[in-house]
Amino acid sequence: MRRAVVTMLLIMGCTRAGPVEGARHCVHWKTDVQPVIQARCVSCHSGEAAAAGYDMYTYNGVLGGGSDATPNAIAGEPASAVLEAVRPGLAAGPHATLSDVHALLEEWTVQCRLSYSGFGVHEAGIANPADEQFHGRKLRGSSWDFESCRRCHGADDRGGNAQASCYACHSEGPTGCSTCHQEKKLSGAHTVHRVAPSTASPTACQECHTVPADWRAANHVFLADGGEDKSPAEVRFGSRAAADVHPQGRSAPPTWDGAGCSNVACHGDTLGDSTVHDRTFVWQAPAETTACVRCHGAPPSTHPHERQCVECHEQVVNAAGALVQPLLHINARIEVGPADGNCTACHQDVPFKDSLGADNPMQRPAGAHNAHLQAPNRMSGVARCADCHLMPGNVASPGHLDSDRPAEVFVWEPTQRGLAAARGAVPAFDPASGGCASTYCHGGGEGALRDGAPNIVRAVSWTGVGAGQVYCGSCHGIPPVDTNHDDSMTSLTCSGCHPQSVDTFGRIIINAGGTSRHVNGVVDVTR
Repeated sequence: MRRAVVTMLLIMGCTRAGPVEGARHCVHWKTDVQPVIQARCVSCHSGEAAAAGYDMYTYNGVLGGGSDATPNAIAGEPASAVLEAVRPGLAAGPHATLSDVHALLEEWTVQCRLSYSGFGVHEAGIANPADEQFHGRKLRGSSWDFESCRRCHGADDRGGNAQASCYACHSEGPTGCSTCHQEKKLSGAHTVHRVAPSTASPTACQECHTVPADWRAANHVFLADGGEDKSPAEVRFGSRAAADVHPQGRSAPPTWDGAGCSNVACHGDTLGDSTVHDRTFVWQAPAETTACVRCHGAPPSTHPHERQCVECHEQVVNAAGALVQPLLHINARIEVGPADGNCTACHQDVPFKDSLGADNPMQRPAGAHNAHLQAPNRMSGVARCADCHLMPGNVASPGHLDSDRPAEVFVWEPTQRGLAAARGAVPAFDPASGGCASTYCHGGGEGALRDGAPNIVRAVSWTGVGAGQVYCGSCHGIPPVDTNHDDSMTSLTCSGCHPQSVDTFGRIIINAGGTSRHVNGVVDVTR
């Protein structure tokens, strides 16, 4: 019967029958061995928790090509591990009850060389990646002539006259990427790049290689002239490795020298961080550590050491330092703040707290922040950050993250001057003493400087909250001593000329939302 089937297939154009399986009786995986393995072994040796990591559910799994990379069944080798485990007189533990299958497995392994099926068309090793007759090797030897296979397996590779579909083993078909590039058998550092959910989003193949639209594209399997494009694969870095930060931190383009990578953003080359551990690394060398310091310090040398990652990178990491969004880590960007871009991810403004959560007004940097942002004395509206600081267009704008603390004060773009510089005032801040002087808000600028009242406090201490620096009359006289006012005026008469700023009781008018016409850069006068 077998000879008749083989003859029929040869007449239909199938490949030549193999001498081992077609010439004499052998035991085969499909008909003889698989049923026994399925009944006796897979209860322990299958799935993610397979005993000893040895998954025997499939043919390649039994050989050692599945989850277990050890060659457990070697064609022609009587000392194969799969035989030794059940050898009569030596089998122990749960294997002691399996000695009766040793003879079958030995015949299959040694005499029949791990034959896959008894069909008689292919040699015994047609499905064994370690065998010279493996179909992948034969295809490569024929310059990938898939048409010779399709005479039996169909033009669509799904069975044809042989009724054996290539898709039964290759989920993407014989020409799909995963057929040749199996992620369970990745070499070198491929695994940590492709399967790294705890530290980053998996690296797509195109980040380091040119991924062809079709397997027959030039410089993939074949060169442009039709010759074979031999290993190793060419490395061509994509956007992730070639990324840069602001300000520009890249010293050279990303490079592969055949043994290792250098100047790749994925390993911190563009961060300007002196604590980077693996800026240049060898592809085949095992990682010495999986800690954060491989690619950047914890914190980086460019960051204040008292700060925690979550303060500025809350989309990526939590308070415990664990990644919460691996897809946003090592993604060619520095994710700062919440997804909506709100400044309060790093700057908790009302009430203000420093990077350690402190808000002591007698200490910097908290100081008088809350006195300005909350205006509890109701002598003016609440201050805005832009009144004293340059507000960046985005988190990567020059002058924002690219300079050391403390934050710059009274530094603006020419077209963006804050309230402190209103009416010609030339404000100054002394970082050493923490004092402000000549600000519009504290007696500076046109008009206020002409005020000769003796009690004006034109220089104030940032950490002097509650020390009597600010009171009605500390920024201008009551009344101001100038040509527009006379000595008979009192706080109760201010509303006669400034009704939008002060009421008839001499109280500063604070509008809904914390705004006021008082200390707003404009002198509101109604006569």
